[in-house]
Amino acid sequence: MPDLSDTKRRLLNRLKSGDNVSSPDGEARQGIPRRPPGNIAPQSINQEQVWTHVQMMGDTPAYNELITIHRRGALDIGALERTLDEINRRHEIWRTTFAMGEDEPVQIVHQSAPPVKLRLFDLRPRRLKDRAKESERLASEDARAPFHLQELPLWRAILVRMADEEYQLHLNLHQLLLDGVSVYRVLLPEVIAIYDAFSRGQPSPLPDPGPQYADYSVWQRRTLTDEAMAPHLAYWKHKLANPAAPLSWPDARPRPEVQTYRGATEMLFLPSEVVDPLRALAGSGSATLFMALATGLFVLLHRYTGQTDIILGAPAASRTPDTERLMGYFLNMMPVRVDLSGNPTFCEALHRVRSSVLDALQHGSVPLLRLLREIRPPHDPSRNPLFQIMISLEPPMPPVDPSWDLTQSGASSGSTKMDMYLNLDTRPNGLMAPIMYNPDLLDAAGVRRMFADWRALLEGAIAKPNSQISELPLPVHSEEELPAERSVKGRIRKWFGR
Repeated sequence: MPDLSDTKRRLLNRLKSGDNVSSPDGEARQGIPRRPPGNIAPQSINQEQVWTHVQMMGDTPAYNELITIHRRGALDIGALERTLDEINRRHEIWRTTFAMGEDEPVQIVHQSAPPVKLRLFDLRPRRLKDRAKESERLASEDARAPFHLQELPLWRAILVRMADEEYQLHLNLHQLLLDGVSVYRVLLPEVIAIYDAFSRGQPSPLPDPGPQYADYSVWQRRTLTDEAMAPHLAYWKHKLANPAAPLSWPDARPRPEVQTYRGATEMLFLPSEVVDPLRALAGSGSATLFMALATGLFVLLHRYTGQTDIILGAPAASRTPDTERLMGYFLNMMPVRVDLSGNPTFCEALHRVRSSVLDALQHGSVPLLRLLREIRPPHDPSRNPLFQIMISLEPPMPPVDPSWDLTQSGASSGSTKMDMYLNLDTRPNGLMAPIMYNPDLLDAAGVRRMFADWRALLEGAIAKPNSQISELPLPVHSEEELPAERSVKGRIRKWFGR
């Protein structure tokens, strides 16, 4: 990696190893102290961004996060309820509410929460082929009810019995409570360990997590000063000095004058026969799988729109070593801006994406809300500022008891924050790819075809990584060879419009 600075090299090596500590120089290794006594603390900067957006959006479930814990085998429902009670006790954030204080948004930590009583739905009387669909319907129905941020609880759970020894625990949580590391690296392992002990009449084997999320919030507010952010803010002001044009989707549907936040979800899958060689290709270029996946999306959007200056959104974690075993919301949404001019090869495009991602992570301590206030992008009530499409790759789960599993739910809250969001999830046989999209702009068939195009493009890059991006295959001929109604833009117009 001779083209990288020492800081970027360390950051890239940590990303390759699966380290979720995003601060490039490893701040706060001396530890996060306990906050002063009291149940009120400032919201973290990460939380304030979500809280502010919620105030703007109104009564919508767009920030409801859905996950499903699968259990294969006998289940002691009482022990599971006590397990969730113990999660409530261990993690203050699960019994926290949010409000506007005298001069800033605050979080209020409650000493206790009501005991968990699961709603049980037994689907065994239904036909086997109908059970999965009904379970998803039940989860969607629950997810469409918004949370009231000043009232406990800010999470709900329903338990669905699919067969004699098969259960699905659908969890619906407000995003202020958790992120991907919370779900995959903390929640599931803790549920398994605590349930195993409680079902055998033993106490929880887990030590208390140490600093709590509100402790982190106080520490973050004290350390992330204007002076500390100044060099990072200067980078972003330069990077985003000239606004990028919004993606000009060649669709026939007029964009609503005001963003609607309506949402739907398509559950798709990218198999290991694509993921594994793509990971190897990324590694040969000193990049990560996420960077290669994002490169494919950048190239696809370029091929669809003809635009070369494209910004995608991607989440960056602001965790420190002290918070790796803590639940809470540690994400900051960062713009990743890539220039694809000059018709580069896929490998060259990957190099540009790698550079942009590492730059964004290196300067990722600037909250998006603060960034928007500083650069003041052109106001357009019909779309999000800076970017309208996001891509993320959830952290892989640690090895767990195979009788348990966790997946992103195929249910939908009926809301979304973006035009489109690809939230990829590592599975043993590939990547689960739920795609959340706004049905005012796109339709399900078009989203599926777009995903097929993305896969075809990635497969072409794997086969011939030194091909120029204009030569990478799509399931139609080039625009020069086809009349307008059969061109790529014509096809997207047909798919995404009516």
